[in-house]
Amino acid sequence: MVRLSLNCTKNIMDRRYFEDGIRTVDFVLAFNSDDYKVENLKKRKIFESNLENEGLHLEHDRSQHIYFVKIHAPREVLYRYAEILKIKLPMKPVPGEQKIFEEECKLNNDTFLEKIFTFVRIPSDKFEAKTKCIHAEFQRKYITL
Repeated sequence: MVRLSLNCTKNIMDRRYFEDGIRTVDFVLAFNSDDYKVENLKKRKIFESNLENEGLHLEHDRSQHIYFVKIHAPREVLYRYAEILKIKLPMKPVPGEQKIFEEECKLNNDTFLEKIFTFVRIPSDKFEAKTKCIHAEFQRKYITL
């Protein structure tokens, strides 16, 4: 019985990787193998070739009556699309960054607005304070930041 569970675990781990055992499976497409319509086959081929033209790696796998297409997105493809989509990522923490935030966003306790909005404050014992972090659009040339 232990042997079966070990083989099952190994089989599941194998499915997370391509046949080479190095590239990870990032996305999976699945379709019924009984679908022999010429129109669907053409659409599927065009779609897969477009994915490959964009730099994604594909691997086909068949399990019973279902075809699986494993997709791996290399780092260069991820970087390219992160730049295109202008995805914002947190920058590495800067020493003294918290002090800068406190000085720039400091509200004097005696201010008029502070007194008005006292009822809006979030109780710190029920909610953790949100860590402040600087975000910037992803750019390959600044990947070390």
